Amino acid sequence: MPATKTTAKKASPKKVVAPANAVTAAKEPFSKKTMALFRKACAERGIKPEPILKNGIGMPEADRKSVLAYAMLCVIIKWVNKDWTPDYLNGNPKYYTWHWVKADKKRPAGFGFSGAHSSFGHTPTGVGSRLCFGDSANEQKWRKALEELYLAYKL
Repeated sequence: MPATKTTAKKASPKKVVAPANAVTAAKEPFSKKTMALFRKACAERGIKPEPILKNGIGMPEADRKSVLAYAMLCVIIKWVNKDWTPDYLNGNPKYYTWHWVKADKKRPAGFGFSGAHSSFGHTPTGVGSRLCFGDSANEQKWRKALEELYLAYKL
């Protein structure tokens, strides 16, 4: 009988698919500059960034980036403020960042965020204390650097 040649099929490697809400190195949710700033703030505060970046468990896909932006803002602003914590009983001023959003195809109406209201019996606020600065210089210094995160968070 003549010899026959047999060929073994090579097994194709299995493709590993990351969960829909996982952040991979290939697809960061924000610019390299913003991600580097966030990772630096985490490193200096002893925080692991990966659990924060894998946010959104149970969140609708459309809201995940906003939730992530808020979490990143909290970490970065706490890092910038060092040991300062806002105290609303001492009457000292607090400084909040706000941005104008120019109208374009993505946001045809534009947007501006600013406002305050107080009266004798009612003093609402629309800005959380975690996102404030203790002095005007820090707010002005970080306004532009954090703009991408603020826009993702607010819009």
